[in-house]
Formats: sequence, structure tokens, C-alpha cells
Amino acid sequence: MVPGARERGASIPIAFALVKAIVDHSAALWKLGEADGVKLPDRLELAQRARPLLDRFADRRDADRLESVLDDAHEIAFDVLPRHEKAERAGFFAFLRALGDAEAIDEERVLSALGDDAWSRLRRQLEARLDRLDPLRDVFDATVHAGAPMEAVVAALAAYQQLFRNDWASFATPRPAWVKLARSLDRADAAKLAPALIELIRREQSVPGHYGLARLPAKSLWPLFHAWHPSTEAFLIEVLAGKLDNGKSLSATQRKTRRECLSWFAEEKKLAKLGAALAKRAR
Repeated sequence: MVPGARERGASIPIAFALVKAIVDHSAALWKLGEADGVKLPDRLELAQRARPLLDRFADRRDADRLESVLDDAHEIAFDVLPRHEKAERAGFFAFLRALGDAEAIDEERVLSALGDDAWSRLRRQLEARLDRLDPLRDVFDATVHAGAPMEAVVAALAAYQQLFRNDWASFATPRPAWVKLARSLDRADAAKLAPALIELIRREQSVPGHYGLARLPAKSLWPLFHAWHPSTEAFLIEVLAGKLDNGKSLSATQRKTRRECLSWFAEEKKLAKLGAALAKRAR
């Protein structure tokens, strides 16, 4: 489930998706407010004051992804269409006035100005759309239950979507474009997130694919590099020992890719035990 408390939503792209939708549709929305006889803040001034928030997320892939999930977020959160009654639209215009009165239009202020019903609508829509992204549901549940901030949850979904979509079997380390997707995982509490992702790997390895139970691909380890915690070293040593390969031997190419991936971890994270285990196997 998406966290229900709006306080957990500060500094996440949900506010970006909502404000961007309002700015994009502002001409029609202000015209509707005028017809309802509602006094609203100056439209162009509000858009200008919202610019720092919009610019902050403008180039972020996680924001783009969430915006597509919450398409026309203002219509999801509020009854604001012409077909709705004037009284039904009042909640949205009260929200606009709250933004206009705010000292700054930032993530915390946007989300705190939402009423419980509007927040619940956004949350339900997000949950419903993410449910359709199977097999990403397990990623979503693992990251949310680990208490990751929403920007890390969305980053994990985007990163894992690419892992699922692309073979990348011969790649020991991630491509730069993927690293950009996964970078927000660095901001999560790794003490909680790393064990959750490790458990996710174990579960994935226990589910048969088209050819039965599979060997562990190197790409499955990449998220752990960004959600790094020292306790992960023990898991990587298990991987080196072949304990995640379902009793199957690796080909020479697979062994080379596995070794290069684990060497990358050992060198970048300064892992003495893993480095020693790799050296021992090389003799």
C-alpha cells in the first residue's frame, strides 16, 4: 500500500504531478472558477511561483513516470470538471486558494493543502495503476514496506522495469542510463531497504521461469549497489558460492560475468571478505 500519511509524501513527485497538471490546464480551470464566481489567485503569478517546484523535477525520470501514472492528477484528486456541480468543485478551488496564500509552493505545502478525500483518491489511483505493472508489484511492496521515501520507491520501479525488460545477461555492471534511474535508491534507509531487496532476489529465484528455476543474473545485484548496506557483503559471498543458482552450474561466460560483477562490488565498496573470497577462487 502507498503510505496514507501525507507527511510521508513530502519531497516526492506526487506534488509535481498535481501542480504540473494544474498549470497545464490553468486557462480552463480559471475560466471555470470565474463562472463559479470564485475569487482565485492570479493565474500567471501562481504558475510563476510554482516554477521552482516544477523545475526541480523537470528532468527526473521518476517524476515523468509518476506523472504518467497520475495523468491529469487534479481530475483524480478533485471533482473539477464542468459536468460536476458547483458545490462539488468548491474543494478544488479552496485548494487553489490555499496554494495562492502559501508563502512558498513546495512539496510539503501542496500535499498538506490536500484534504483527506483528495489524498485518498490520488493514493488509490497510484495503487491501482501500479498493480497493473506486474511483476513490479513485488518491488513496490518491498520498497514501501521497508519505509523507503516515495522518490526511492518510484526510482526502484523504474529501475526494475528496465531490468525486467532487458536481457543484459552479458553485462557485469550497469549501463549509465540505468544508473541514472537507480540513483534515488541512495537516499533510502539502506539498513531497511537492502534486506528487503535481498529477500526479493531470493523470492524471484524461487519462482520457475519458462525454462524452470534459473541461475542468478548479475543484473539482479545492481540495485544493491545503490541501496548499499555493509550487511549485504555476506549475501554477495553466498552469490559467489553459487547458492542462488538453484543447483545449476554456470557456463564459462556466466562465470566471467559473475566474477566481474562481484569484483566491481568488492572494489567500489572496499569489501575485504568478498575480495578475499574472490582471490581464493581464482587460485
